[in-house]
Parts: sequence; structure tokens; C-alpha cells
Amino acid sequence: ELEAGRMADAGVRFGPATQLWKRPLDANTEKSLKALAEDPLLLGAAERLRQVHGASSTRMMANEVRLLILGPGSTAGDIHRDVVDTSSVPLQEPLRWGLNAIWAVDNFTVENGATRFVPGSHAGRWPQGSWKADREGADDHAEVATMPAGSVVLYYACVLHGSGENRVQATRTGLNFNYAFVDEAGGRPAAWS
Repeated sequence: ELEAGRMADAGVRFGPATQLWKRPLDANTEKSLKALAEDPLLLGAAERLRQVHGASSTRMMANEVRLLILGPGSTAGDIHRDVVDTSSVPLQEPLRWGLNAIWAVDNFTVENGATRFVPGSHAGRWPQGSWKADREGADDHAEVATMPAGSVVLYYACVLHGSGENRVQATRTGLNFNYAFVDEAGGRPAAWS
């Protein structure tokens, strides 16, 4: 599905390991992607978080899909937050940005570069002043999210994270869906300006 569709003409963003698509999923040609993006358990959990942190939003919308391909010998990615809108820094109420979900296409292991997360980096004890790790030593606090193929991890876009180093002779692949908290028209709620 990916090779015949989006991957054939997708541009690369964030280096050679990431394919980014910003267009709606096609229900006829991308049934598997659409099923993952609309997984009922994932959407149920995300909706509960939207109700708490997305005041003034009326719904959640999948707005980006990334194919994360980490080839053999890939170095660890920079610890960062995902940029989901044009908010200026210092960032205000970062939990409003939305959520991300990474589906493991392959097993995510320490050896093949599973995504690393900095627990608590969405909270006030961590500076929220930029899109990058704004506290020295953030890497030292990162935990690795190992998971078997077919698993998913859901996290706030403002949580510091980055891929690990791929030290094996096989590619590690994941799918990353970004979900924004939006108003009925699909934009940022006016109250957030």
C-alpha cells in the first residue's frame, strides 16, 4: 500500500529517514493506513486527553502521516518536540498542540533505534521555551520505548523524543500519525490566539 501510493512521490523531511505526507488518507487506496489512524482504542484515549487539554477545541484531526525508516548505521536522532503549529516561543500551554502515535511496523528494540522519550518533559519542571531540548543533558533522562511490531505508543507532541541509534543490519520502520486539537472548521480554536 505504501510503496504503490504515497511513498512513490513523497518528499523527504527531516533527513533521509522520514517521509512526510500532509494530505487526507484515501479510503479506497489506503485502507490499512486509515485503519491505523482511526483505531478505536487509540482515538478513544486521545479523545479523553483532548477533553482535558484541548479546551475550546471540538474535535481531533489526523493532520500528518510520517513513515519513519531507520536504516542500519543510522545515528540517534536529536531530542526534540514536534512542531504542530506556528506557536511562537516561549510556548504557551503546550499540551494543547495535540498528540502523536507511533505504530511499530518492525519490532522496536534498543539495538535497532527504538524511539526515546524524556518522561515529564511536557510538564512545568522542564522549560517549554523551544522546539528542541532546552535543558542540557536531556538525552541522559531519555527512556527507550521498546515494543513489538503492531504496537502503538501515544504521546503529547510536546514530549521530548527522538530515535535511537540503529546498530543492527536491518531497517527499523514505524508510522507516525500527528493529531491536532481543532475547531469544527479544522483550524486552531479562535480562543487560542
